[in-house]
Amino acid sequence: MEFKPEGSNKKVFSFQISVRDVPLEEPLISAWPPLLIETFRDNIGSKMNALVNRGAPRDFLDIYRVVNDGLITAAGCWNLWQEKNEGGDAGEAQGKVRTHLNRLEQRRPLESITSVAERESAAILRNWYKETFLSLFSESEDKS
Repeated sequence: MEFKPEGSNKKVFSFQISVRDVPLEEPLISAWPPLLIETFRDNIGSKMNALVNRGAPRDFLDIYRVVNDGLITAAGCWNLWQEKNEGGDAGEAQGKVRTHLNRLEQRRPLESITSVAERESAAILRNWYKETFLSLFSESEDKS
């Protein structure tokens, strides 16, 4: 659901109602029964599923922001993905994220971004995924 001011096409607020397959924790009671509020852990686990399976630009940005803001670590994000996907192959999931990132870079190369601020932000985000977020499992696999 989206909220836009009357006479405007600009979205100012949105929310989504969905049923989750694998809850990590019991949802919180809301002020709007029977609606429940997903916990932070469940929300990040679901966002990680979206990043792995869909790889939309907003998925990349959302995960980057929660880690960059210190709300969770990159390893914590992957741990929640693994809890949501018991028996899932983390290396395969990482490969899917890398594929989504490569497609994003092909669709929107940095050189095509005219705004200097947007181009710099995109470069920082893309480098963070390559150097930090996607290197976690390969580092631990190299040590085993």
